[in-house]
Amino acid sequence: MLRIQKIYCLGVLALALLMFLAVPVTAEEIRGTVINVYGDDNEFVMTDEELTDYPFRLAEYGKVLINGEEAQISDLQAGDEVEIVYEVQDDLNMATSVRCTRAP
Repeated sequence: MLRIQKIYCLGVLALALLMFLAVPVTAEEIRGTVINVYGDDNEFVMTDEELTDYPFRLAEYGKVLINGEEAQISDLQAGDEVEIVYEVQDDLNMATSVRCTRAP
């Protein structure tokens, strides 16, 4: 009887662990101005309206669009206005989409 209880408890624990791991990562969106770009590291820093700085790393599958055209992270410039979709992974802001509109 004790063995059945142990197996049952392990099954419930395993199910709870699977449910925890299956929780989807939610994407966030933020707007601001690029202040630094570190193209070699796939990283950049932007500041929002309240002058709070946010460091980002471009995700492996992340896209950078400048005026609707696909670009590289190194094409971003300080002063660019951007809209970023990102996920927090291991305490890092991982940008999945960076959209920048520049005046011609």
